[in-house]
Amino acid sequence: MGMLDLMRSGGAKREVIPVDVVPFNYRGICEAAEQLKQNREEIGGDYFYTFKVPSGEGSSFTVVPPGDGKKESVDSFSGVVVYSQKYRARYKDGAPLGSPPVCYAPLGTFGKAVDSEEEMDCSECPFARIGTDSKGVGAACKDRIELRIMHEGLCAPIVFRLPRQSAEVWRGYANRLRIEHGLQPYQVITEFSLTEAVSSQGVKYSKISLRTV
Repeated sequence: MGMLDLMRSGGAKREVIPVDVVPFNYRGICEAAEQLKQNREEIGGDYFYTFKVPSGEGSSFTVVPPGDGKKESVDSFSGVVVYSQKYRARYKDGAPLGSPPVCYAPLGTFGKAVDSEEEMDCSECPFARIGTDSKGVGAACKDRIELRIMHEGLCAPIVFRLPRQSAEVWRGYANRLRIEHGLQPYQVITEFSLTEAVSSQGVKYSKISLRTV
């Protein structure tokens, strides 16, 4: 049934996504999470993997393991998104990939610059306005999304911070799951891959592509 047919019939009808029951090492993940919690209480610190969307036309994700592990690349990966949160971040012009932000707002509401102790209301910050980036097109401070993902092959969570274009893909995917199928992101296994896109200025870049597996 198409969208026009649904509108004529008086409202949308939820459809169940046909999926196969797949083995998932839930008990092992719970045991690992309990061990990580104990380690944090005893020695402090966090233990997680970081996945990054490539800058430019990259075709694979960058994987940064905990500690001093060697960086790797993967074309795609899958897992259960157990947590998502909006945040804002501003980076120095020309800063290489992986550089820390010069201002960071973990909840997307109040941020603090690295050279200041004063918090800034993001809604009043001039860097959040369109036209303040280096190209005069977008905002210097970007509205982004951070995901926490559990992958069956890893004992620690994946921290995945999405740039603006990929954040829009995630919002659309999560909204479709909830509205059209009555499912939350943590109730499905999601596959992440990359697709090429072109900006309005003709610049090629990579953004995420999502599907329920």
